[in-house]
Amino acid sequence: MKSKFAHNCAILGFVNMSMVVEYLTNLNEDFIILCAGKSGEFSLEDTVCAGMLIKELTKNPACGYDLTDSALGASKIYEAYKTSLLTMMHESEHGKYLVSIGFEEDLLECSRVDVYSILPLLRNGVIRTREGFESDPKLTMKKIPQKSANI
Repeated sequence: MKSKFAHNCAILGFVNMSMVVEYLTNLNEDFIILCAGKSGEFSLEDTVCAGMLIKELTKNPACGYDLTDSALGASKIYEAYKTSLLTMMHESEHGKYLVSIGFEEDLLECSRVDVYSILPLLRNGVIRTREGFESDPKLTMKKIPQKSANI
């Protein structure tokens, strides 16, 4: 809900990390990372995923991003778990809940990195792949020409 009016809203998971990194790099605009969490609460797995995104985007020292304290914190938490994403999933509150209801295999799937080459986007309350938006003229974002002001 917090992102429903965003001009560009990419949906990120470990499973499509490179696609989102490429999208944001090519977008060449400022952006905000919103972690979904659960009922507005902190989520370990969302924060680690955001931290991985931040690390990937800032690999190049010339990237020019100014990181907030939250971004710095997420990247540090990612560093603690980067070699054991599945362990992190098992330690997280939601991971423990999924195990308790019989969905332990889901943790393995969610902790896999770059297994999907898709980029889901949210636009006008609709989630589709980038290609899905580009092929549907009713859902395509249109640029409005800016009038230049004479000062």
